Amino acid sequence: MKCRRLILSGLALLYLSILLAGCQLQGKNESVDGNGMADSAAIVDWSNSMSGQTPEQDDPARLVIVANANDGVFLNSTLVDFNRENPQYSVTLEMAEENSEMFRTRIMADIMAGGGPDILCVSPEDMEILAQAGALVDLEQLISGETLEMLLPGVLQMGRCGGRFMGVAPQVMTETLITSDSTWTEDSWTLEDFLTLAEQKEGLEGLLTYGSVDMSERNVLLNLVGRDLENSRFLDMENGISRFEQEDFMRVLEIIKQYTSNSASSYVDGDKRVAEGTYLAEYRRIFSPLEFYNMNADIDGGGHVVGFPTASGSGSYIGDRGLLVVNAKSEKLESVTAFLEYLLSFENQSALELGSLSVRSDMADRLVVYFDALDSYGWQGKTGVLLLASRADGTTYTEEYNDYLQSCVPVKDVSPIFEIIWDEAQSYFAGAKDALTVTRAIDNRVQVYLDERK
Repeated sequence: MKCRRLILSGLALLYLSILLAGCQLQGKNESVDGNGMADSAAIVDWSNSMSGQTPEQDDPARLVIVANANDGVFLNSTLVDFNRENPQYSVTLEMAEENSEMFRTRIMADIMAGGGPDILCVSPEDMEILAQAGALVDLEQLISGETLEMLLPGVLQMGRCGGRFMGVAPQVMTETLITSDSTWTEDSWTLEDFLTLAEQKEGLEGLLTYGSVDMSERNVLLNLVGRDLENSRFLDMENGISRFEQEDFMRVLEIIKQYTSNSASSYVDGDKRVAEGTYLAEYRRIFSPLEFYNMNADIDGGGHVVGFPTASGSGSYIGDRGLLVVNAKSEKLESVTAFLEYLLSFENQSALELGSLSVRSDMADRLVVYFDALDSYGWQGKTGVLLLASRADGTTYTEEYNDYLQSCVPVKDVSPIFEIIWDEAQSYFAGAKDALTVTRAIDNRVQVYLDERK
């Protein structure tokens, strides 16, 4: 059915593109209820070569990609359009082809020394380093209040450092778990909820699954414990106390070993596993609105988003693909401000249809359109239309989509403490040590780690 849906969606997209170009097909908006020197790093300047224009400014603002930005595709296309539509400004794009770490080191050093590019696309870690050094501009001084109000809560959270909004993601992705209504009815769960369910559920064959492959022991452990580790009952971060033995971490290890195998299957049907209740949840990563609507259609009437186990709050996560920060020493703030507003505008963000999600909260309400000719809803983006899966009764999942994005919180990096846990846990999963011995080893090593940081 998934394959058939993808084929039909592709054919429908082609049909709609022709129809829209030739007939200006009209739709009605849906109403929703509720690094080294220059010679050691090859630098690519895309924006001018692709736009076919020579910037009117002799000294354009520079945007340099230091961290992952989905290969810079969206930023580059945005720059091309921005420079074409705003000839009074000019922004160029640079990134490293080789020696990326050396390139990053050089750019960071330039910024720290009071030079460097005007805008950077960096990792959250580098954003924090630069912000703490006073090298960045608070973006609330540049981006209008109207635009800020449209940004998703998770986007605002991930860009905050020391109470100030220091970085903004141009595009995002999300990840979560889905479960069957017959397995769990609530919209979230704690680790204790999950473990108790695993112990009591009849016919259980596994804990977590991917859509088409099995999940390894490491990833099951990471998704159950590692994502919200600092807030778990196993750690008292405020007082620097490890409680893995005291809080019966061996129970976690035993349940994972009982229901998880590292022997990879050639293909599995994750949807079926969850629907039949033989697995508690399925991992989903969402890169586009189409994926979210299809996911809900796969579990229509029988499942829902539940997120990863957390001590409190949402267990669905939103991840950046690099954060844009602005050099406090920039002399091109007028161009920078205009570019950021353009980047975050509804019109520009509507180009994000596949591969990434928009950072704005108003996209679905404005882009989900009903097409009479096809008796179907579609996502009418900047470059075309994507047919959206609907419920059996013909209604859409737009309300669920909006609620989901509003609930997502910034994803956290894998903690060094989790790496200690996994380093010791492997011996238990391999059958070399018992669970209690491994739990005590974890407890002792984590306590040493915490003591060293007091």
